[in-house]
Amino acid sequence: MYEAAAIGADIKVSEELTAGFEYGTAGGASDIVLLYAAWGFGSGINDEIDDGDRLIK
Repeated sequence: MYEAAAIGADIKVSEELTAGFEYGTAGGASDIVLLYAAWGFGSGINDEIDDGDRLIK
């Protein structure tokens, strides 16, 4: 019989949003070994300004 086991996944929703997990068991106990998410918001800087009727770059 096995004494330890693990299962997990890396998940990619888009270039900006990724996640992952690993769930493991050992010695009769189970735990979340790894759980993460990363969301890249970017710089938040827009170099284009909407000035009413025209777009300034």
